Amino acid sequence: MTRRAGPSWRRVWFVFLWTLAGAGITFGVFWLAVQPRTLFHHDFRGKPTPTSVRLFGPQAGRLIKSEPDGLRITLPKDRKERDSLGVTLSTVVAGDFEITATIEIVHVDEPSPASFGAGVLMTADETARIGRLSRAKGEEVVIWDQWVGDAKKPKLVGGLENSAVSPVRLRMKRTRNTLAYLWAPVGTGEDFQLIQENEFRSDEVKAIKVMAENGVPPTALDVRFLELRIVTDPGIGQAIF
Repeated sequence: MTRRAGPSWRRVWFVFLWTLAGAGITFGVFWLAVQPRTLFHHDFRGKPTPTSVRLFGPQAGRLIKSEPDGLRITLPKDRKERDSLGVTLSTVVAGDFEITATIEIVHVDEPSPASFGAGVLMTADETARIGRLSRAKGEEVVIWDQWVGDAKKPKLVGGLENSAVSPVRLRMKRTRNTLAYLWAPVGTGEDFQLIQENEFRSDEVKAIKVMAENGVPPTALDVRFLELRIVTDPGIGQAIF
């Protein structure tokens, strides 16, 4: 009687390893697919401004300086120009995203009661913004506002929350057609405070700006930009440079 030989241990071991490797690749692809993607990140502390970030505003080259502690913007009280100064990111962002700016108000003189406030604002297409402002009588706030309604007859809505935190992280987070406005102190992980959610369009955001604003009438203002980050949800958000 002839005995039929079974599979050798080498073949069995090879099949086992091959199956394990395939499972590992599948898991790895799945893991990557569900991880948030960082589309842009720059730490301004002691690092040159990347080419994808452009300075803007009158006399930006004189009033905006790169320092070890961040990108510093110093606006004097007697500045004749009233336009904001800051950085704009040449990135088009589609889908769901989080845009987070870490900023610090180094010094601000008390603004006039007639002033909207002095501090730092972050905008998306100049239709939605969040900011950290100082106002008259020692009021320290995080503000949000947004243009809503018909494009031919838009309406500006907004609100605020008292906060004297500095440095602070300011965040706008879009999920499908909802935009959330959030803030958090530095060093608190993802423990952000939600201050508002509004309906927001779901098409591309083409202009992201972070700017220093010293109000009208102007007041002396000294701020630092520390960090800027854009993160998208897996498989949904994307950046088009």
